[in-house]
Amino acid sequence: MSHRNIGFGLVAALLLAAPASAQTFGVGGTIGVVNDIEHHFHWEDFQSKDWNLFVEAEVQPKVIFRATYGTLRVNGENAGTVVTPPGSTNPVTLPDLTEDIHYATVGVSYEFFEGIYTSGIFAGIGGYKIEPDDVPAEIANYRDNRETVFGWHFGVDGGFQVIKHLSVTGRLTFHSINSTVGRSLLTAAAGVTYRF
Repeated sequence: MSHRNIGFGLVAALLLAAPASAQTFGVGGTIGVVNDIEHHFHWEDFQSKDWNLFVEAEVQPKVIFRATYGTLRVNGENAGTVVTPPGSTNPVTLPDLTEDIHYATVGVSYEFFEGIYTSGIFAGIGGYKIEPDDVPAEIANYRDNRETVFGWHFGVDGGFQVIKHLSVTGRLTFHSINSTVGRSLLTAAAGVTYRF
């Protein structure tokens, strides 16, 4: 199943799961930056890209069910490390070994404040499809595996209503991806949400 089909499937599941009495239905998207925080955290490492689209429904007062589809454009786990290829005695520094991680997630957000400003916490699960870029044959063993795996996420977000149905949205998300090497990624993103 392609990552697009997974995304459409999550959207369909959201629409079927949302009760007819839901007070709010929303759509939106964010664009942001990614930081690989598995081994360390530095502010200047927020350099990779994240984009996503989402649909959401209020299933209970202050409780939002959200389905998200997006792509993380990141460096591979071994990017920039020094290795000695088999059959060689000369160490080399690996290039960026970039890759796309497509993700489709579902989660629940609890909103704390009402009015023109809303903040909340959220968590959920999803699928992550890792697609490393092509590299020269001599370093192909050092790039991440091409695989589809499960993972989970949690974070905090906030929104500021600019007109009746449209809000500016900010979101900080931690992704734990259960890949062969394991990835821990922190994203900081901003975008818009339109609620009907």
